[in-house]
Amino acid sequence: MNKMEYLSKLRDCLSALPPKERDAAVKYYDDLFTDAGEINEQSVISGLGSPQRLAHTILNDNNGISYELSKTRKEVKAVKKKLSSRQTALAVFLIILTSPVWGGILLGILGVILGIFAAGVVSLIAFVTGGIVLLCMGAAYIARTVSIALVLAGTGISLISLAFLLFTPVMNLVFLLIKLIIKGCIRLLNKILGKTEVNA
Repeated sequence: MNKMEYLSKLRDCLSALPPKERDAAVKYYDDLFTDAGEINEQSVISGLGSPQRLAHTILNDNNGISYELSKTRKEVKAVKKKLSSRQTALAVFLIILTSPVWGGILLGILGVILGIFAAGVVSLIAFVTGGIVLLCMGAAYIARTVSIALVLAGTGISLISLAFLLFTPVMNLVFLLIKLIIKGCIRLLNKILGKTEVNA
């Protein structure tokens, strides 16, 4: 079995995952093969085990968002089974009554997520903008003082280059923080639902 056959079988075995998560998982292992090089394909395959075994490990990963969401769905179903029709009506009424509270919390969480994303993007834009401004200043000084013009242009190019170098790590960090916030919220909801189920 070569790399392409392995990844194709892995993709088939991960059909239970949402398309984005499946693509991300396959891409991760594709990159692993690429980093190891074509000459080490078989050693990577033997290290990973069969595609079926690897898919089983990925699907049973307790740290994934999809796992947490499926757990939440199970908790909701369990609570629904325990509630009578009168209790269900009361629960719906309480949800509507407390919507300003939990709605505010949800909007706050959304604000934090958007804030983190905006901070990452704005910091990168600031580097690029600062670099362009310094380049323009360097061009303006070229006729008067060549040394100052070269320093400004060099600093501008450095800032622009730094923005491109930092793009991937900054975006990875931003998405990691967002993922941790979402998973934390889902886990909190699961704990609340679990307690509700016990108390019902």
